[in-house]
Formats: sequence, C-alpha cells, structure tokens
Amino acid sequence: MKSIKSTLVDIYKKLTNYDKSLGIIANGIDNHYPERADRFINNSVTAKTCAKIMATYLAGKGFGEADTIIVDKKSKTTLQKFTSNIARSLSKQRGVFIHVGYNANYKPSSYKVLPYTHCRLGKKDDLNYNGKIGVSDKWEEAKLKKEDISFLNVFNPKEEVVRSQIEAIK
Repeated sequence: MKSIKSTLVDIYKKLTNYDKSLGIIANGIDNHYPERADRFINNSVTAKTCAKIMATYLAGKGFGEADTIIVDKKSKTTLQKFTSNIARSLSKQRGVFIHVGYNANYKPSSYKVLPYTHCRLGKKDDLNYNGKIGVSDKWEEAKLKKEDISFLNVFNPKEEVVRSQIEAIK
C-alpha cells in the first residue's frame, strides 16, 4: 500500500494562472485554494484557535469611542465589527477584500468586508494592475459560468475615475 505524504510546503503551494474563460486569476491550481484553506483551519482545533488568537491580536483593543461609528448604514456595521471582520480574513486567508460604496457626490459612504472565499482578482493590465475583482459564491461548482460572477472595480480615490466607473455601469 502506497502512503500519502504531504508537507507544509505542499499545502501552502499556491499556483495562480489567468483563467480566460472566467476573466479571473485562479486562486490555486483548481481555483479552490481559499475554500480549502478555510476547511483546513475549521477542521483543526489548533489551527482554528491560532486563527482566532491572530485575529484578536490584529484587531487589538479597538479605537475607544470611535468603535461605535457606523461604517455601513445598511447592515449597521460598526467600526469595531468592521475591524474584526478584516482581522478574521487576514488571520485565515492572509488577505482581505473590502467593498467601498459611494454616495451621489462620488464620495465613499460605506465599507463592507467581502468573504475572501468569494473573491478572485481580475486580469492584470499592461501596468501589472488588477482593475477588477470577480465575486461569486459558486467558485466550487464544476460548471461555473462567467454570468455567475459579478465584477467590481478596484478602489481608486480619484473622483474622476469613480465618476467614469459609475457612468460605465449605467
């Protein structure tokens, strides 16, 4: 009987190739690296505890009175909860995706942490910049279609860029 041998290096190894049919950079050889990492952590008491300790460390003790500031009016997310969500994503996935909502004056008005497992980077342009993020909760489906993916623009603080991005959607 042949034994299966795995090392930490094998688990950590992550290949990222551009998937032309979906318009995203695959996260792992089969595009399931974030989901797999999440499962490994959730199925290990030790890893789960470590991730929780790391998230607590990253979030710190908060911002004092500023903790009650609402960063997303729709979901009533406070700054403390927002920071906690960022810390959890960083401790498990070593990355975070934040959606920034804009008001009618093209100013940021809401902030929401997107589930890391639902996001993939879009194709890089000539300047090596990812201008889009693909968002879907169906990455693990065998027959995923491009229609199942919503593409969001990457944050840009310049009002003229935001204006042109919003106009392009209309």
